This record gives sequence, C-alpha cells and structure tokens, in this order.
Amino acid sequence: MALNSRHRDQPNGSQQLKRAGGVVTGLSTVALFWAVMGLVVDQEKLLAILLVCMSLWGLATGVGLLRLQPWSRFSMLVFHGLLCICAVSSVVLWVVLALTTPNKGIVTIHNFGVAMFVTAWFVLISVTIGVRGLLFFRRDDTRARFAGTR
Repeated sequence: MALNSRHRDQPNGSQQLKRAGGVVTGLSTVALFWAVMGLVVDQEKLLAILLVCMSLWGLATGVGLLRLQPWSRFSMLVFHGLLCICAVSSVVLWVVLALTTPNKGIVTIHNFGVAMFVTAWFVLISVTIGVRGLLFFRRDDTRARFAGTR
C-alpha cells in the first residue's frame, strides 16, 4: 500500500507532458502579450519564440500519439482545425492585400496570376490535409483506440 501511494505522488509521463504543454502555452501567451503591448521590439525574436513553442507542442503531441494518449488526439484536432483556418484566412488576406494595394508597376498581371496559382495550390493542399486529419481523428475507431489508454 505504501508503494502505491508513493507512485501516486510521483508524476507519470502523461502528467509531465501536460505540465510541459501548459508551460509552452504560457510562454506563447506571454510572447503574444508582449508583442501586443509593444514590449518586444525585435520581430525576429518573437517569431523565434513562437516557433520554439509550436515545435515543443508538436514534439509533445507526437510523443502522445505514439503512446496513444487521449489528449494527443484532441491536440491533433486543434492542429488540423488551425491548419484549415490559417489556410483559408491566408487567401482572404492575400485577396484583400491585392485589391487594396495600389499598383505601382511592381506587380504585373503575370506576377499576380503566378502568385494566385501558387497560393491556390498551397491552400488546397493545406485544407485537404486539415480536413482529412479532422475526419480521421473524429472517426469512432480512432476515438476508441485513444480512449482505451491511461
């Protein structure tokens, strides 16, 4: 009985990953808050912080997927949802910028068409991956596989 209580007090791998995820989320929130408040002047540092946080999130999710942790399935649902949202919003941003930027001879019709073609393929691939991931991680058999682990 004493052995069980001692192991119960020690955090297991899943609890440690959850704590690490909380720290990464907290760091991302602080970095974004600093950017909004104007405390971070160097945009490259902010980008580096966000990329490290996203990488740590991906690494923790990958470990969780290999161990079939239930939270990793939810993390992948969030990732695939964000992938779809970002891809579609990039098209909206690109169209707004294209329509509101005055033509100063730099952007020609040919360059505009090439950029639209590349953007369309990027969005098509990103949305396809996002939707397929959402469908996969919402399937009943996938839910059952991730729900059976502790």
